Amino acid sequence: MDGHTPQLQGILWMLLACIWFSIMAVMIRHMSESMPSLQMVFLRNIASIICFLPWLYKTGVKNILPEKWTLYYYRAITGTLGMSMFFYALALLPLTEIISLTFTVPLITTVFAMIFLKERVEYYKWIALLAGFIGVLIILRPGTNMFQFATMLVLATTVVWSLSNIIAKKMTEKDDPKAIVFLMIVIMTPLSLPMALLVWQTPTFEQFLWVLALGWVTNVAHSCLVHSYSKTDLSVVGPFDFSRLVFVSILAYIFFDEVIDIWTVSGTIVIFASSLYVFRKESKRKNITGDDAII
Repeated sequence: MDGHTPQLQGILWMLLACIWFSIMAVMIRHMSESMPSLQMVFLRNIASIICFLPWLYKTGVKNILPEKWTLYYYRAITGTLGMSMFFYALALLPLTEIISLTFTVPLITTVFAMIFLKERVEYYKWIALLAGFIGVLIILRPGTNMFQFATMLVLATTVVWSLSNIIAKKMTEKDDPKAIVFLMIVIMTPLSLPMALLVWQTPTFEQFLWVLALGWVTNVAHSCLVHSYSKTDLSVVGPFDFSRLVFVSILAYIFFDEVIDIWTVSGTIVIFASSLYVFRKESKRKNITGDDAII
């Protein structure tokens, strides 16, 4: 990718991240047919640690230890809770509906940034929040069977993830992103063990291979995402996160015969438009011109 502009590199890395995150969701759905979701969370953490070992050997443990651990504990708690709910929901709902609802994370993060980080929220962000809420209602359609426990679980997951994003933002002011991810997984592992023991089923060799693959795919997806953020502004690459719905729709149709419905498409378009509106306003506010104004 070195021959391309930083903006195009960032977009390509984001598209790769979305492909890998879509594959991750499909793998979780497949594995949930034979393994309890709570056990999968614990084993996924173990697999991710194993995949991190070469990097840890090269970097050294002493070089990644933070000065303060408080935020790591808070993020590990939110991470464990969010992952547990997300894995459980993947076993209950169509993949496209789950992914559509997760697009509310940037909007909810905006609210938390205003509350906890004292960030100023301009009028256009309030407009986007209202539009995003309408998009969620279109997908859920209150009064229908879509408005159920599983969908509420996904929305609860997005709230927890948004809170985790705020914590991560504070952590990246001082600590290395890879160290943040690794140490969070290390703390999440014992946190997720008690829940896994409640539903434990000794995995077969094939299931163990699937778990290892899941840990590797998850790490690759996060690595692509970090590369994307390192190349250019979030206002450039952010809108391309919505390509996840395209990739998930294709994979869900191929492997599970799932067909996305018109209500999910319509609600996602509203949520996407509200987020794109914020990104464009932010670009203009920061006087992004030329290649940076790609959106």
